[in-house]
Amino acid sequence: MSGEPRAGTAPLFDPRQPETDLGRMLDKAAPPGRGYFIAFTARSGSSWLSDLLSSHGGLGHPKEYFNPGFLPTGAARLGARDAATYAARSAKRTARAGVHGVKLTSTQAVQTFGSIPAFLDLHPGYAALLLVRRDIIRQAVSLYLMRFQSRVHSIEGQGEGDRVEDAPYDGDAIRKRARQLAAQEEAWDAALAGRPVLRLCQENMLAGDPAALVARIAAHVGVPAGTVPSVASRHRKIGTDLNARMAARFAAEMPGFVTKLAEARADRLARLEPPLG
Repeated sequence: MSGEPRAGTAPLFDPRQPETDLGRMLDKAAPPGRGYFIAFTARSGSSWLSDLLSSHGGLGHPKEYFNPGFLPTGAARLGARDAATYAARSAKRTARAGVHGVKLTSTQAVQTFGSIPAFLDLHPGYAALLLVRRDIIRQAVSLYLMRFQSRVHSIEGQGEGDRVEDAPYDGDAIRKRARQLAAQEEAWDAALAGRPVLRLCQENMLAGDPAALVARIAAHVGVPAGTVPSVASRHRKIGTDLNARMAARFAAEMPGFVTKLAEARADRLARLEPPLG
């Protein structure tokens, strides 16, 4: 997955987009005082983390504002004809308590801004968080199984309706997704070289104390310390033991690939934030 827009897809921004009252109003508003972005890979726990940070109240509302799937609708609402205008107006509109948070994949950065460096140039001073999953094979299996699900995670109180209890095993498809995930990690690593990055993984987040994690992120972002409010994420994983069975079979059938991938990721994983609290 290169991240380049697929041939034949419609452009995200319309240069003929008419101005809107909301866009004019946002141009007059002050930009957020603080900002951060969560650079994540799919099925790494970003929805859980986003919901947790949103519950804090002082760390913005980090969502996929640059997701090409619904960005054109947002751009039209904000009267944005290009990525720079959309980014500036979106930040002002979605910030909370003077803090703007956003999450995006490397693919979304390329599709929306042309490249990861272009995204970074439009967000100077933003604190960087990198979110991956330590077990990339389980992650690849989860990504593969998404094709058999209508909902990829559940929110507390909504039930877990469509857990995948059975699906055909496809080692080649899982290997392809593992390669894609590793390539996306590498893309972020290269773009963020030389700058402070808080490196998180799903496994360590879930093993630690949510309040301690939020406090660590707040310190990284530069939000004043103090008593961290009671925080919690409503998101729950909906995986089954099918994920574990497929991952174990893949590891048994393709040990060379698993070893090579682990060696390539060793330095990144060594720099992960440990479980907190």
